[in-house]
Amino acid sequence: MQNSNEIGLISRKLIATFVSSTVISIILAAQFLMESTHTYNLGNALMSGSFFYMMYVGIIILIYGNMVSIVIEFFHRRIPLPNWLFIFIHGVFGLVIWFLLKSWFIALFGFLTALFYGVVDRWVLRRLEKDKSIKMFFIIPILIYALSWASLQLLSPSLPPFTEEDAVEFATNSEGTIIDQFPDEIGASSTQIDGYQVVRQTSVEKIDDEEYIVTFTETWEKGSATGSRFWSYRIGRGVLTAHDSGGDEPPF
Repeated sequence: MQNSNEIGLISRKLIATFVSSTVISIILAAQFLMESTHTYNLGNALMSGSFFYMMYVGIIILIYGNMVSIVIEFFHRRIPLPNWLFIFIHGVFGLVIWFLLKSWFIALFGFLTALFYGVVDRWVLRRLEKDKSIKMFFIIPILIYALSWASLQLLSPSLPPFTEEDAVEFATNSEGTIIDQFPDEIGASSTQIDGYQVVRQTSVEKIDDEEYIVTFTETWEKGSATGSRFWSYRIGRGVLTAHDSGGDEPPF
């Protein structure tokens, strides 16, 4: 019976961890989106943001939150506490984060998160005592995730097409490289360097849906002396990789 109780305790704490960290992470991600200028694919942004927060919130609850809760449970079994006090004590320990970050806003959030954890913990316990199913504690957070993602994706506009011009702009937005000398749009420019007629050209080739090869070609000529060199990059939305390079060493 003791082993069964301990297994029930651990499973209850893990369920409370899962539910509270999931819901709180979604709330934090939603708050971030409301304060940001992000407008496209809000559902995906909410999911990625909530996963980011969950790495921190989930770990804090899993380690610190469960450790504190188990200690509270230990004393509760010896000196029975009313549910409201059991939950409130969790909230008090959630305020401890203020001593680390000196932020009352974050401390309040820690307090509310700990209260929520305590509520879920007591709720799971009551259902287990009545031999009721606890599947809802797994299903509801997943449904919240799915509905939040779907609704925001439907309400937010899709990303505009990633065009050749966008690829060139992305390839030329760096500073302090040789590419700075090339046109920042499709086309060519010419200049004189040490008597050489130098032409620098920016060109682009589409190789797949929203994927391009952007090539920077430099040629020079002075009498019968000629030469050229090039650099090319494979460009996708938010992704740049070196593709190829070659040619002669310029004499200037």
